[in-house]
Formats: sequence, C-alpha cells, structure tokens
Amino acid sequence: MKNTVTPDPDNLDEQFVLLDQLMEPPTVEQELELEKKIRWFTEGASKEQLIKHCEAVERQHFHQAQFIANCLSEIARCKAKIACLQNPVRQPTFKNWLRKVLKL
Repeated sequence: MKNTVTPDPDNLDEQFVLLDQLMEPPTVEQELELEKKIRWFTEGASKEQLIKHCEAVERQHFHQAQFIANCLSEIARCKAKIACLQNPVRQPTFKNWLRKVLKL
C-alpha cells in the first residue's frame, strides 16, 4: 500500500488524495473485460438489450451510491468517536452545576 497520511477533515483535496490511495487500479483482465463489453454495446447489442442494460446500470448506481453514503457516514461516526476518546471532555456533574447556579 502507498504511503498514507491522515487527511485534514476540512481539506477536501487531502480527502480525495486518501480516496485515490485506497483505490486500486484495475487488473489487465478487468480492463480487457470492460473493453469486450464496450465493443458488444457498440457493435452487437439490440435496442432492447441496451435499454435493459441501462436499467440495470441505473439500479446498480443507485445502490452503490447508497452504500457509499452509508459507509462515509459510518466512517465519520467512527472518527468522531475516536476524537472523543482521544480528547475527552469532562462533563459537569449535577451537583457541581447546582452549586454554580446557587453560588454555593
């Protein structure tokens, strides 16, 4: 794996660099399979086949977008938990709060 650094949460450029590092390039076999499919679309697919394929791609895109959004939300939740564990904030107790209010 490449050299990874923790991105600044406020810097989108750093976050995209991290995503690029996590994404592995396709294998030669995967690229050839993609080219084979593209040639089938351009040379041999009927209109009905293309329509069915477009429907399937749209459904897949929708589910992948939902999955990615859920993963990013979970990552954000986990990062918040880690930040809270690393930098705990001491919450005032009710007794201390009552003393401050009543100025005891």
